[in-house]
Amino acid sequence: MVLFVFFHRFVVVGVGTGLGVGSGMVTDSHQLLVAGGEGGHIAFSPQNEKEFAIKTYLEDRGVVVTAETIASGSGLVTVFNAYSEIYGVGAKIQNGDEVVKMLDSSRGFLRHAAQATLDIFARTLGTAAASAALVNDARTVFISSSIIEKMGSHFNEQAFATNFTKDDLGVNNRSRNM
Repeated sequence: MVLFVFFHRFVVVGVGTGLGVGSGMVTDSHQLLVAGGEGGHIAFSPQNEKEFAIKTYLEDRGVVVTAETIASGSGLVTVFNAYSEIYGVGAKIQNGDEVVKMLDSSRGFLRHAAQATLDIFARTLGTAAASAALVNDARTVFISSSIIEKMGSHFNEQAFATNFTKDDLGVNNRSRNM
């Protein structure tokens, strides 16, 4: 029987067309153990009226709403189009890259819809990353995403960080020496 003492646990969150979550451990003998997972399939928990409206809108159309439904490349399209329909914006997109481009629109209602979409994305990703860290007792979280890279300064780091550090994980992170 092999016995390991876990030295350091981590999670990796990959944001692409979907939302992947894997976990791993470094043992006291510096072995790396990695496990894949389907962490993107955790339930989406709305945090405000707009998020609740989007979740309800999608569920009414038969969509099972998960973190991946919201915080992914396809999620940007899903959220923007749902928001547009709910709030009468009158625009639809086919690709997540279009959201950032709409921030430069001369039409304020498109800019507002695009910013709301990016904020919801960031909050949901923060919650999903925190949940993955908490479930895996991880001390480190790696985020890998060409989508966030494309967002550049438009990625709402504050919304992400607020959701990542609130509730149980925030208390745990503030009390640990990392």
